Amino acid sequence: MVSGVTVKRNQESLDGRWTSMNVKDSANVADLISQGKCLYYEHPSAELRGLRGLLSLKRATQEKEQGCRVRIRII
Repeated sequence: MVSGVTVKRNQESLDGRWTSMNVKDSANVADLISQGKCLYYEHPSAELRGLRGLLSLKRATQEKEQGCRVRIRII
């Protein structure tokens, strides 16, 4: 996968212009891939996805806890 923003910026840097109906899009994307400027799709295992969800929940809980502590100090 290649980011659309990266494609637009690369095209602007190649010839200084950008059109929505550019016939050079495939060459532009191939150029980005040859430079290694591409994204890789990752589908982690169910256990890893669950762990990431729990870590996200932990961060959100810590933020709410900190907000409660600040409000308690103000009172």
